[in-house]
Amino acid sequence: MKLRHIFTTVASTIALGLSLSACSGSESESGAESGAGTGGQSGTETGAPETGAGSGADTETGSGVSPYDCVDPDFGASPLAGPGYNPEQGLLGDPQESYVAHSTQLLVPEDRREVFGVLVEPVVAQLDKLTLEDGLVAYSLGGDPKCGFSRTLGIWRDTESMYKFVFSGAHSEVMSETLDVSVTGKVTHWDIAPEELAGVWDEAKVRLDAVEPSPIYD
Repeated sequence: MKLRHIFTTVASTIALGLSLSACSGSESESGAESGAGTGGQSGTETGAPETGAGSGADTETGSGVSPYDCVDPDFGASPLAGPGYNPEQGLLGDPQESYVAHSTQLLVPEDRREVFGVLVEPVVAQLDKLTLEDGLVAYSLGGDPKCGFSRTLGIWRDTESMYKFVFSGAHSEVMSETLDVSVTGKVTHWDIAPEELAGVWDEAKVRLDAVEPSPIYD
């Protein structure tokens, strides 16, 4: 269990860099925001065996088995928390009418995770310095350790704040490099009401299942 927890935490953290970069490109091109939320269960919960995705082989060899079909009962995530949200108290201060939620799902082959982790360490440090004034409300890191997927979930004041982070600082510097060490990913964002934050991970899985992999990998 300890090793599994370590993998989930590290893999989820290193996913943050490229995952957020995909927000800038794939959502407007794939119609993620308008089409999501109508699918069934998450792709990590409804598909084929858990053996292929961890290596990234299926996406690179054209075997016909999608890594998004992988079933992983061991999904786990850190508590949603940040400058505007406490996991025990909920939202801090007066709530807005709505927020912007983003979520990502990223596949990094096992032999590339160490390199990816080094690339994204400064990005996570950048994220942790953000305040409510920067527009970050909260975030959570999760993963499907058996399938090799890392997931992120962020709650932002508005889309402008989200994109400002994407195109600034360490994040903007590592976006292109992360493409060399990951093989596929999905991203989506949507408006969310304050009362829906408690179940936001479930909603995120449904929405990610409804979108196509990011075209930046084509």
